[in-house]
Amino acid sequence: MGSPVVTAIGLFFIFTKHIYMKKFFHTLLLSSVLLVTGCHEKSVMSVSAPQLTASIATDSVTDTSHYKGIYFVRQGGGNIEFEMTHQKDSIQIQLHKLQFKDSSLTLNCSAQAFDSASIALVDSLVQGSLPIKEEEEEPKRILMTGTWVYTYAIKHDGGWDTITLKRAKDAMRIIEDSVRIQLEKSDTNSQETNE
Repeated sequence: MGSPVVTAIGLFFIFTKHIYMKKFFHTLLLSSVLLVTGCHEKSVMSVSAPQLTASIATDSVTDTSHYKGIYFVRQGGGNIEFEMTHQKDSIQIQLHKLQFKDSSLTLNCSAQAFDSASIALVDSLVQGSLPIKEEEEEPKRILMTGTWVYTYAIKHDGGWDTITLKRAKDAMRIIEDSVRIQLEKSDTNSQETNE
């Protein structure tokens, strides 16, 4: 809603007014709502992408451009960030974060390990035959929930565009499940080798 400074000033005046009126619980509730809504707006844009240095393009986006791959971010519970590229029969996953820890793990997987319909839809996005923008964007939430998902199309120059197409975001959630399965297999194989 506003900057943290404005939120803090508003909280101060509300807090002092209600202390004198002995409505501490009302103040606490109102302060919590202001704090949550004030911080949520800032947290949405704080997506960390180690490999992606350019900022998100907004108005100059051409929906039919070709992209290098897809960047997927789940913040909150089940945190994971990865970059996905698809070449012929293989899919490369570059893991950037897992459970809030930085990672540089690269997985080369068979395309057969992933949902073919989801991969086809993402390929259409990357090749430019499917637009990345939805006609109507999803409404912004007022209250935070336990997890947030963001998907980005990675440009060849290192920049990135936000994907708002619901079908593409749903496909990436299905691919996320497959990535987690591949990570478990990778972890199991490395443990067997160590024993």
